[in-house]
Amino acid sequence: TLSALCAIGAEKVLSNELKKLSLKVLESAFGRVRFEADIKGIWTALLALRSADRVFLEVSRYEARDFDQLFDGARAIAWDAFIPETRTVAIDKVRTRQSLLAAETSIQSVIHKAIAGVLCEKRGLERLSDWQEACTIRVYIEKDIACLMLDLSGEPLFRRGWRSESGLAPLRETTAAAILLYSLWRRKTPLLDPFCGSGTFLVEALLYAWDVAPGLGRSFTLSDLPFTQAAVETAVRAELRSRIDTNRHIRIAGNDTDPRSVSIARSNL
Repeated sequence: TLSALCAIGAEKVLSNELKKLSLKVLESAFGRVRFEADIKGIWTALLALRSADRVFLEVSRYEARDFDQLFDGARAIAWDAFIPETRTVAIDKVRTRQSLLAAETSIQSVIHKAIAGVLCEKRGLERLSDWQEACTIRVYIEKDIACLMLDLSGEPLFRRGWRSESGLAPLRETTAAAILLYSLWRRKTPLLDPFCGSGTFLVEALLYAWDVAPGLGRSFTLSDLPFTQAAVETAVRAELRSRIDTNRHIRIAGNDTDPRSVSIARSNL
């Protein structure tokens, strides 16, 4: 089971994207959509989703009404199957709702101690290195059920890799894509952004119109994890590239009162 994060309000768009990728949607929450996928489906989601900000693997879900249960549940997981020896671990965020455990910093500390203990035992270490790049874990505790999630994205998915330069207060790429999908824009219809800034909306519209998967120009943490399959990644990338059709005639235009922004937009396009 996986979770894709998005802007609050974009859950319906994200759910529709997942369904179009033939991935089974389980449920939606505020800013999050849970779904099922095999390794091919995971790679497809990372590379092809337009409105998702991150994709997480749900490593474990268990009851945690006190700190002992929280620690024991995390300690029972074979973390070496998820985190390679070349990386350490970091708990980047904790969220709790309607649960007995509410002290986020304490939850963060308990989970990190449990995971570090497992990894140190497997690696024959006294403590984890401070110099290695970290795999990040996010913790959700809702109605006393803890969910530990491993980030598969690395850099947020809105960092597509195409942006050469940003203007003042740039629109996030995933937000632009969500707006575009919500608008039900049809590719045959001309599109105008009268305050285009650095061109985010224009670029995302063009990627969508030509069926360019937004993640094709970047790498992901999943490539470094023990359970990934390099051959599957290569095959999914090739399949998505084969769908690109730049022969479609698209009419997209943008303007802005700031000449500097227009110059940046041209560069980004």
